[in-house]
Amino acid sequence: MTTAAGSHYRSHCVSQPSDSIEQGGAGGGDELRPVTALFADIVGSTGLGERMSPDEVKALVGECVTRMSRVVEEFGGTVQAYMGDGVCAYFGVPAAHEDDADRAAEAGLAVLQMVGAYGRDVRQAWEIDEFNVRIGINGGLAAVGVVGAATPQAVALGDMTNVAARLQAAAAPGTIVTGETTAQRLMPRFVLEPMGELALKGRAAPVSAWRVLRRKTTGRDHTQSPLVGREAEAAHLRRAADDLLAGRGQSLLLIGEAGIGKSRLLGELRENLGPNVTWLEGDCRSYGAVGLYQPFVEMIRAWLGIDHTEREIVVRTRLRARLPALYDGDADNALMYIGHLLSVQPEPDHRDLLREGDADDLAAGTRSAFCDWTLRLAHQSPVVVAIEGLHEADVATCQMLEDLLELTDKAPVMVVMSSRPDHDTPAWRFRAHAMTNFGHRFEEIALEPIADGAAGQLLDITASGLLDPTTREELVARAEGNPLYLEEMAYALEAEEIRPRAWTVTVGTAPALPASLDALLIARMDRLDQDARTLGQTAAVIGREFPARVLERVAGAERFKAGLSGLLRSGVVREVRRYPELEYSFRHGLLQEAARSTLTQARRAALCARVAEVFEELFADALDERMEMLAHYHAQSGNLSKALEYLDRSAARAEEWGQRDEAVRLWRRALRVAERMDDPKAANRLRERLGEAAEDPEPPAERDHAQVGEPPVSTRTRIGPYTVEGVAPTPGAVARALTADDTPVALRLVGRSDGGGADDWRRLREAAARAARVEDRSLVPGLRADEADGWRYLVLAWCDGGSLADRLAAGRAPSADETIRIVVRVARGLDALHREGIVHGGVRAGSILFDGDGRALLVPVATSPEKSGAPEAQAGAAPTPASDVYELAAIAQACLARSGVVSDDVKWAIGTALATDPAQRPQSAATFAQMVRTAGRATTTGQ
Repeated sequence: MTTAAGSHYRSHCVSQPSDSIEQGGAGGGDELRPVTALFADIVGSTGLGERMSPDEVKALVGECVTRMSRVVEEFGGTVQAYMGDGVCAYFGVPAAHEDDADRAAEAGLAVLQMVGAYGRDVRQAWEIDEFNVRIGINGGLAAVGVVGAATPQAVALGDMTNVAARLQAAAAPGTIVTGETTAQRLMPRFVLEPMGELALKGRAAPVSAWRVLRRKTTGRDHTQSPLVGREAEAAHLRRAADDLLAGRGQSLLLIGEAGIGKSRLLGELRENLGPNVTWLEGDCRSYGAVGLYQPFVEMIRAWLGIDHTEREIVVRTRLRARLPALYDGDADNALMYIGHLLSVQPEPDHRDLLREGDADDLAAGTRSAFCDWTLRLAHQSPVVVAIEGLHEADVATCQMLEDLLELTDKAPVMVVMSSRPDHDTPAWRFRAHAMTNFGHRFEEIALEPIADGAAGQLLDITASGLLDPTTREELVARAEGNPLYLEEMAYALEAEEIRPRAWTVTVGTAPALPASLDALLIARMDRLDQDARTLGQTAAVIGREFPARVLERVAGAERFKAGLSGLLRSGVVREVRRYPELEYSFRHGLLQEAARSTLTQARRAALCARVAEVFEELFADALDERMEMLAHYHAQSGNLSKALEYLDRSAARAEEWGQRDEAVRLWRRALRVAERMDDPKAANRLRERLGEAAEDPEPPAERDHAQVGEPPVSTRTRIGPYTVEGVAPTPGAVARALTADDTPVALRLVGRSDGGGADDWRRLREAAARAARVEDRSLVPGLRADEADGWRYLVLAWCDGGSLADRLAAGRAPSADETIRIVVRVARGLDALHREGIVHGGVRAGSILFDGDGRALLVPVATSPEKSGAPEAQAGAAPTPASDVYELAAIAQACLARSGVVSDDVKWAIGTALATDPAQRPQSAATFAQMVRTAGRATTTGQ
């Protein structure tokens, strides 16, 4: 990155006043964010004052400080303060990068090199004993905001900046010292030396410190993690390796989001190829004083066995020693262009050619020389040109890759690249070129999240013996199939950087993320434009899923319109549904957590208050189903009186519906709110409503963990991570249960673990895992099969409306119109399963549930051991989609028989689906839904 680019970073230090919550949602005020601080202090400047006048000292030291600032800015840092003879710089302000720690370390090494050269001149000219620099680096969470009046400036405050300053003071001249957290992030790419524990001024406990020596240049280790859940991709790589070893050139692009496993698969490919290939690798970086063709410079340096710290004469000597052997002694042209790539001094007869030549001709000659060198290597053995981080590549790098693709038709050369799916980049245009012009040699592997089973297996390997079943399940759920997210959370848990959610139920705080993931995810949010980023923060307060009109009202119509397209195009959020209401969801739950974590407590509280107000305005006629949610928002905003009101009303509603246990749970929460408000009148009223339950001992989980604003956990019967309320657990029972954060779920107890039927249980778990991956608004979400505490069970989202079976048993059969609506929605759910190749095989009235708004939802897996009721299944055949249609039609027929008059059109639609021959039934569940809906409309029109 050039100095101009560095100046661009500096320009963001001056921030405008933040918008108010009312005007624009999250606004632009103070934030909490991961920051890496670098403190650099010149050593020896005091001695200059004895030999020079003050203005000369200022000029000499000032020039050194200016040069240090330029280096920091080249690597994307922001100089926050000048301290006379030193600087304080931040990486991660104003925008985070996932590699801010690397940038700080690279900048520190570059500062050492620059001051070393500058200091030699100073020592020689002024005869002082020492002129050097010492550097301290440390990273962590900081509060970032704007201070100052006339010239406001962004500052980062927190313990991590204090530690960085103390580490700098403890460093020896000419060295860099970093704290342990930052050191752990640097270890894979830098050579570090442990210094033990240092006693730092102002800190009671010692701090583990490391000395940063240099960046590693060769031997990347891609195979540290086990390869799990990538069987198809691994087989693809084995075929590609076999083709290359057989002499067939090709190009391969691994594409996927950060952490999905691209680097690990590159390691797998290298392992498959073995030692008999020439492996050349480089990565694309978007910072530092990076010249053109940087990845290819790395390849040549690695082939020569030198790193970037070698003196020019060493590089030139090594190049002249190794290169001619490839060219039968005629390496003059190669020495000129490849030497130019490596920035070595040209031979006298080459100097004028390089200086006076046309820029385009020089670029073409450089690319041609590199390709010729690669081709000559391929005459000796197959060659792999591996490029990581292609999404960061510049135009020149992509032009070189286009030329290298030509070699795949001529020799055993494989060009393999990894990239994120960033569309507006030179890399994406290169991809189009490769697919269009070299489709016969080009393959792309798009990496999707790994399955939950594979994620659990990965955890069992990387965190063996560390995780209890509840924590294991939580980490798998939060990672959502991203191996890096999973491993980083497991490692952070082991290091006690984070704790499971169930252990940290507190007011207004989001579950902690490991520092590495925090930086990665916040960096993704920071790549958004300001409107999209601010809108994302606001949406994160509403929840993982959020109605569009709620977000628009909270953020303001102008910001909503300006920011939504950026959130969608970037893939941060996606559209979930349009009917009955437009809703969006964060693509990954950790993205929502990261976006929310950047808000200070005050800004979160203000946003929660606004969110509650908007829900009350927009859903004024339907607040009953949202009262507990509103209590949560009001509690987090600090409006405890309003939280108390909604908890009380919600409890009264549960009591009216005959759900005494639920009412007790809510009144207990309300009682704690009243006690916290020091409102004895309200507390006494609530104790009266609780009656004898008020005297019952409060469960330990509630006493120890529950806080206002987060639902407590009541103890009845504990099964795995769930607390079953109000019923004794018996096989076949369906009970309302609570998660650790008090989210209600439905728990169906399949049977005891020691009750036999292991094969049936295995099949049910597999079916549940497949069905859970199908997303459709007509299916009950949250499906999971698990085993704990001697029970086998299914978990589903809790549906307040109960089941169709319950309604029929209570004599509350749906009307003909209601039956048609139920059939249409359930048929849509079945169609979603069928499109994924899944047959339900057990559609029963008990499989159809109703949410709080009365909408029918289908449990996406058969929960009954009985065979499908379709004739072919009863005869012993495996059920098919047509069998599911038959069962749904049978349910519709039973409902309509109780509802009175039914039109001939509806009878015909149902009868067609009840045909004995499956071939005579509607061809799909979607067709059946259309038939029933059309018949129902015809009936309405006729009336």
